[in-house]
Amino acid sequence: MARVGSISARRSATEKTVNAIFGLESDNLPEPDDTYWRMGYTFPVQVTNWALAMSPHHPIAALFTSGLTSRVQADMNILPGIDPLNITGPPVLTDKLIEYTERAEPKFSWQSLSNLPSKGLPGRSKIVAGDILILPITGFSPGRGFFHNMGSKSTKDPSARLQHLAAGSWRTPNLAVTYGKLCRTVFGRCRGWSTVPKTHSPPLG
Repeated sequence: MARVGSISARRSATEKTVNAIFGLESDNLPEPDDTYWRMGYTFPVQVTNWALAMSPHHPIAALFTSGLTSRVQADMNILPGIDPLNITGPPVLTDKLIEYTERAEPKFSWQSLSNLPSKGLPGRSKIVAGDILILPITGFSPGRGFFHNMGSKSTKDPSARLQHLAAGSWRTPNLAVTYGKLCRTVFGRCRGWSTVPKTHSPPLG
């Protein structure tokens, strides 16, 4: 895995120290909405949760862990049947980042992180909420190939930092999940079908 290294950035001629780093795994326009949910994403623009960095006691970490604690306490009786991704996965982390960044910067729109309008130009990293660096999709999701590329560049691109190679191989094969993915991806239906084995947990909302 490539090293990100020590990072600082400038914005409006004022040096900003980066205290948290996240990278996009999904970069889509909000409309038509089936563009992103047919690929299994909850948000048009969504971050990875397998790779990130934060300074100790960063507010995002506190917000995320607080939400996780509340969810675990509320679902204590059914916790063994909940897939961890439902309470710690990319949609949950993205939801907390949206909440925090748009509250910290009332004029900031999460969708503005999309690099799709760049028309083939290299994606740009952005600093939001003062000290959070959001890398474009090539940062943590390079080498996606041609299908559902979403602007991802080659693993040899200078902006590529880390690449995920597990491809969900830790999961136990599940026929219902496979059917739902086929129905969603190919036919554009089954939007509410779970992307993980059936649990008793309520959907993210």
